[in-house]
Amino acid sequence: MNKIVLGIDPGFADVGWAISRIDDCGNMYPSKLGVFSTKKSAKDKASVDNCKRGGEIYLFLHNLVKEHGIEFIYAEAMSFPRNASVAGKMSICWGAVSSIAANPDLGIKGIHQASPQSIKKALTGKATASKEELQEALEAAYGIVTGK
Repeated sequence: MNKIVLGIDPGFADVGWAISRIDDCGNMYPSKLGVFSTKKSAKDKASVDNCKRGGEIYLFLHNLVKEHGIEFIYAEAMSFPRNASVAGKMSICWGAVSSIAANPDLGIKGIHQASPQSIKKALTGKATASKEELQEALEAAYGIVTGK
């Protein structure tokens, strides 16, 4: 039985995403991908702006899951930045992702995380691959042009 999965590269300003079908043999067939961006408000206080942007991420992912019948979420695991402000913003993003996964109305069967290094190693053979090397590997494997 085929599974429809959503891959997420969580970020506060930019959330990378890809929808794929995985067949019974484990072969992956990407169908759509993109980047969802939030913009910092010049007029709102940072705390208000952060809540609004977290809500935007949640609504985008909610609509994506509903529209495409996503069953599983695969995401790059959260790394913990040294900067408290960045860590807080990443936590807001992860709150949105976790809320989507836990929403019983959406029917997500599971959320799986992998470290950035394990994703790089799986795609390129080396854990220290650059973004350009990752893009080349994805293009070679799936014929997808990646990037913004």
